[in-house]
Amino acid sequence: MKKVILVVLAGMMFLGCTKKLESNLKPYVTLNQNEKQNTKINFLGVEDQRVTQAVSTVLDEGVVVEKYNVSNNLKIWYREAFLRELKTTDMYGQNDAMYNVIVNIKKIEAIYKKDKLDKKNMQVSISLELVIQQGSTTTTSNITIHQTAYKMMVSDASDFEDILNEAIRDSVSKTVAILIKKVNNL
Repeated sequence: MKKVILVVLAGMMFLGCTKKLESNLKPYVTLNQNEKQNTKINFLGVEDQRVTQAVSTVLDEGVVVEKYNVSNNLKIWYREAFLRELKTTDMYGQNDAMYNVIVNIKKIEAIYKKDKLDKKNMQVSISLELVIQQGSTTTTSNITIHQTAYKMMVSDASDFEDILNEAIRDSVSKTVAILIKKVNNL
């Protein structure tokens, strides 16, 4: 009996001491912030052009202490999110589309500064490039999202999930809003 209790306690300690090494992004839920449109676009997809695959970084006095990735494939996550948003706004159409659209992921970066005690010790920056093609004309827009938060401490990748989920969700909605404005003005 003592051996069983010892094994159970050791297992509980092991589970309690494990660190999560990747942040998990929740599936995209349409924010319904964009109105339905009459314009159809051919969504060609998403390209991940980031220099580094690490998404989250913990700094202590400017020195990198930890780096974390996300468990999701960002290219697929963004593609599915944009398709949902485009279908909600009634813009998705492949055969009768006037515009071809590509989204390039340029940067997704979350930084936690251990040595900062102010309300902005966690920062997220996302940069996307929206490419709209109509015939031989190409229009490009750069979309940037910046968000800040306060965290008492960061123990692993899960501590970045809330702010990453919010910022990435906002980047999709803002990109579609800019797409609507651009195609209505072309």
